[in-house]
Amino acid sequence: FWSMIVAVVLPVLAFCIPAEAELSGTEYFPPISDILGDAEDGLPAGSGDFRDALSDKPTFASDVRLLNALSKSSKKGALGRLGKKGNAKAIPYLGAVLLRANENPQVRAEAAMALGRVADWRVLSYLEQGLGDEAKEIRFASTLALGKVQTLAAIRILEDKSLNDPHWWVRYAAVVALGETASPSAVPALENQFRTATIWQLRQQAVSSLG
Repeated sequence: FWSMIVAVVLPVLAFCIPAEAELSGTEYFPPISDILGDAEDGLPAGSGDFRDALSDKPTFASDVRLLNALSKSSKKGALGRLGKKGNAKAIPYLGAVLLRANENPQVRAEAAMALGRVADWRVLSYLEQGLGDEAKEIRFASTLALGKVQTLAAIRILEDKSLNDPHWWVRYAAVVALGETASPSAVPALENQFRTATIWQLRQQAVSSLG
C-alpha cells in the first residue's frame, strides 16, 4: 500500500512545493558529511602509542587506548572497530566519548553512530544523554543511531524527537530513524509526520520511511 503512496504522492509533492524551501537559509537538507565527517580508513597511524604500533591487528585494548589518541582519524578508526553489532563490552567506552564535551564534534558524532551499530538496549542511556546535548549535530547523530536500536523504548523516544526537538535537522533524523527501525510500532508516528509536518523535508522523508 505504502509503495503505491510513494509512487503517487512524491511527484505531487515535488509539483506543489514552492521553489523556496520552507526554511530560512539555503540548507534544504542536513549536511550529513559535515556532521559525521568523511569515512576514515580506520588505520591507527599517528596514535603516538608504541604498543599499538607494534600490533599487526588492533585489539580491543589497543582500540580503547586509541579513543584517547591525539589524532582524530585514529579515534574514529577505533570507534569504527569497537562499534560492532553485539559488542556490548565497548558500550561504556563509546558512551564516554559521546559525552566528552571537549571532544571534536565529529568524533562525538561517530561515537553515537558506533553505539547505534552495537544495537544493544544498554546503549539507550548514553544516546538519550546525547539527545539532550546543546549541539544540534550531536543530537542529530544520537537520533540517527537510535534507529538501529530496535526496541519499543527507542521508538517512543524517536517519536518525541520527531515532534519536539527545536531544530528541524534533528526532527528529520528522527523520521529517518523511525523508518530504520522497520517496526509496525513506528507507523503511526510516521503517518502523523506525513499529515502534519510543516516542513516539506519531513513530509517527504515520512513517505520514504513508510515505503
